[in-house]
Amino acid sequence: MAEVAITEREALDRAVVLHSKWKTRLALMVGQGRLELTPSEAAQEDGCPLGLWLGDAPLVGREGRLDRLLEAHRAFHQEAARIVALQAGGRHDEAAAALVRGAPFEAASDRIITLLHDWKRAL
Repeated sequence: MAEVAITEREALDRAVVLHSKWKTRLALMVGQGRLELTPSEAAQEDGCPLGLWLGDAPLVGREGRLDRLLEAHRAFHQEAARIVALQAGGRHDEAAAALVRGAPFEAASDRIITLLHDWKRAL
């Protein structure tokens, strides 16, 4: 079956959803005391659907936007790796605390969402 082309706006909306799903997966993992990722897997920026999309994102005239988004995405995955390491080390309370609003993980996530929305508004 042929792949249906989507607009850049739709791609950005999808990117928000993909990011939110990955973030939720991590929160569920910590909340349920499970360990599905290693810290090095959590740190891989191209190991999540958003990272894969960023690797194929349209570049023409958007290099600055993409650079800012890649930087925010990198910071997000660094925090995710730190949280997974806490969880793996049995420091469940610290891992859970690292997911709360205002923590660096949430700030990095919020930055990604803001940048995606800004990109969409600029179209």
